[in-house]
Parts: sequence; C-alpha cells; structure tokens
Amino acid sequence: MSIDSGEIERLIDALQSRDEQKFIRAYEQLKAVGETAVSGLVEALHRDDWPGRYWVPLVLGSMGTVAISAVPDLIAIVGRRSLLSVGAVNALGSIRDPSAVPCLIKALGDEADVLCSCAAIALGRIGDLRAVDPLIGVLRKRRTWVPRGAAAFALGEIGIGARGAIPALEKALCYKCRKGIFFGRWNERAREAVRDAIDRIKGLSKETKLEGHGYLNNMWGTIDMPRPRLQNGLVFSPGDLDRISEVLPYLYIGSYGAAENAAYLKDQNITHLVCLLEKYPVTTASLPNLCIPMSDHGESDLRQLLAQVVPFIEGAKEVGGRVLIFCALGVNRSPALAAGYLRAELGCPTGEALSRITSSRPFVSIHEKYLSQLEQLDDVLPVIAREGS
Repeated sequence: MSIDSGEIERLIDALQSRDEQKFIRAYEQLKAVGETAVSGLVEALHRDDWPGRYWVPLVLGSMGTVAISAVPDLIAIVGRRSLLSVGAVNALGSIRDPSAVPCLIKALGDEADVLCSCAAIALGRIGDLRAVDPLIGVLRKRRTWVPRGAAAFALGEIGIGARGAIPALEKALCYKCRKGIFFGRWNERAREAVRDAIDRIKGLSKETKLEGHGYLNNMWGTIDMPRPRLQNGLVFSPGDLDRISEVLPYLYIGSYGAAENAAYLKDQNITHLVCLLEKYPVTTASLPNLCIPMSDHGESDLRQLLAQVVPFIEGAKEVGGRVLIFCALGVNRSPALAAGYLRAELGCPTGEALSRITSSRPFVSIHEKYLSQLEQLDDVLPVIAREGS
C-alpha cells in the first residue's frame, strides 16, 4: 500500500482518537502500510506527552516481522514498568524476533503479574528453547495462578522441546487455588492451560484446545484486537491508566508512568509522591517523597504502611500540597492504600471507600488479601491514629 509521510502522520495521530471507528480505521490502514510506517510509529512511541503512544505497540505487533526494526526500541521500553511496557512485551512476542528473548526472560521476574504473564505468552510465541527453564521457574515460584497459566500455555506453544517441563506442570496441578468466584474462574482456566500444555508437549494434541473469551487476551493481559474498552459509554484507552485519579482534593492515585512524567505532574499540581515500588522515577526525584515498597500479591501489612503514609499525607495537606500515591499500573496497590487512608482518616466504611475510588478509577482491581485487610481495619484504626499523630 503506497502512502505519503503526511498521511502516515495523520493515521498515527488518529490512534489517540476516542472515536472507536476512526481508531480502528487508522489501525487497519497503518497495518496495511507496513514497513513504511514503522519509523513514524517508533518516533511516536517515544512521545511521552502523547496518549496515542499506548496503541503504537499494538500496531507494530500486528505487522509481525515487518516491524523487526522497532525491536531495539521496544526492548528499551520494557524496563520502564508502565502500561507501555506491557504493550512492548506483547509486540515483541508478535514480531517473534529471538533477540528479544533475554529481555522477555528478565520480564518474567517482574513483581507485576500482568508483565510476567505477557512475557510468558511472548516467549511462547517466539518458541525459543532458552525460555523453557525460566518458564518452569514461573510455574514453581509464582504465587498466583494467572502467571502460572501463562507459563504453562507458553510451554505448550514450545511443544516437544519443553518436555523437561512435564514434571513441573504435573506438580502445578496439585497447587492450591485461591477461593472466591472471581479467582475461581481464572484459576480454573489457568489449570486448564496446564493440562493443555501437558497434552501438547506429549504430542497428544498438536493445537491448543483452549478457546473462548479470556484465554488468549484479557486473561493474561495480551491484546490482539484493537478494541478500546467502554466505560460509562466513553471509549477507555490504555493511556488512561497513566493518568492520575482524584480520591480527595489533596490525594490522587496513579501509575509509575504518571509519576515519572514531570511535566504532567506539574500541570496537575502534584507536590508530593508516595512510591509503592522498589524503583523510584529519577525524573521526579526532586519532589518530596515517601518510598515504601508494597507487595503486588497482598502480602504487605496495610496497618504498618498506613502508620507511615497517614502522617506524610497530613503533612502535605497542611502546607496545601497534593499527594500522588503510585504503583506500577495504579490498579491494585495504590488504590488499596488510598482506601486504607479513607478508612483511617475519614472513618469511611470499606464499601464507601472502595466506591469513592472506583468511581474515579473504574479499572481498579484490588487483591483479595488487601480487601480482607481493609475489612479488618476497624480494630486498628485507633492505633494508626496514635502512631500517625
């Protein structure tokens, strides 16, 4: 498909459109243009202030090996630990360049389940035998079933070359699952992925038997279709995850991607940061901050965290500041801690605290262990108040 540079720029710009039909037309046309559009897409990938960049990896991935020249830039983005990193991992899996394997293996060790899971799926798509042992490590060491299921699916994709994984896969079927309607659904799907992988590696089935909504896309965070989600009738773009969400006039939650964007934070009048990750953004290190790493798997003690966070937020509030609590994507840890603050400082019932947060950030998904801790905060609220005073 022949097209001039000006038209390519127009199509790339349309990726930020909230008109779903306009967005999909731009996606399809860029995909058809192919190699001619790659350099422009890579340039757009590095425009930190442009929301459309979150869809660029999707377009590059759709081109497959045609977009191989974008691989170094995609690898560089994976280490940034934002939603863009997830998109970059997915694109690398679709382009299937073996040079991305070391980067993807490293991403398997990320504490965020979504990045680990997407890296596993990407490695399965590439099919490189170097991934077998690291994927077995995910089966053995990861505490949650979704990344285990992704690792199993990837091993099944590799096939007979992953026959050394069969003992670990068979043992994984004996692991306990978390209870609950929501987790029960995903856990069972992940176990089906393990069974499917065993059959494929043993040669009992050439193709995966997994089908239906959720297996290859939203179960593991991978996106293969350009369909923005709808929230209250409005198109929801992945770029919205790297926008901060107001909990109170002086308290916000968000992602690492938002926290590292100094210009954006200045525009939003953010003056203080609470970082729940091991890695703190260098670009905004000059702002007053509190760094208290928090588990993404519900294993941190909210009471202990709140004992440090409450006085920090109150101190910022007294000087007219605005605090941003951030984690990797702003969907689990920062909302959980913000809900704890609402419980501790305002005495909000758990349901009211969660409702306030989800009305501002609809895609929140707090770990069940943190939800349980929020329910139990009644007994420790006076203690937190004393420690914070």
